[in-house]
Amino acid sequence: MIGHREDGVAGDGGMPPRAALTRNAVITAVTAVMLLLLWLAG
Repeated sequence: MIGHREDGVAGDGGMPPRAALTRNAVITAVTAVMLLLLWLAG
């Protein structure tokens, strides 16, 4: 596949570990906030 690229694949070395950890932390925080808002709304 010409031009096919997989971003965020573990072990490919395309992303620094700190960036991956930061992205995971942001995703976790956003999910927690959404769950909190749903809980408060309920």
